[in-house]
Amino acid sequence: MTARQKLPPRRLQITEPLECHGKQYLIGIGFDVEGRAKEAFMQALKTPGSDIEALLQDACILFSKALQAGVAAAEVADWLSREGIDGGAAASPIGIIAERTRAIEAECGQALREAYAAVAR
Repeated sequence: MTARQKLPPRRLQITEPLECHGKQYLIGIGFDVEGRAKEAFMQALKTPGSDIEALLQDACILFSKALQAGVAAAEVADWLSREGIDGGAAASPIGIIAERTRAIEAECGQALREAYAAVAR
């Protein structure tokens, strides 16, 4: 892995609700000036302060460190557990956040780069 990329103190973030196995979460994904995800946050909406929320927050820290070290969100998403034997949907909340991160980078990367460029002017 490469050295961890230092992030700017202010950065764009996308926040959205997420559901996994009937549980509700709020996720946040922060981006660098190139439109690549560099951090992820997750909060359990109905069980704040629970052991599962602490576990998910720790998983997001590890995910964020990997992103900042240059590992692609798509690569992390491919490493994580899947439902079923045929490689179905992500099996866990952290798998789902990795999948959403991959999708948001693909869908919004250009718009994020343009937004950063507009702010820099």
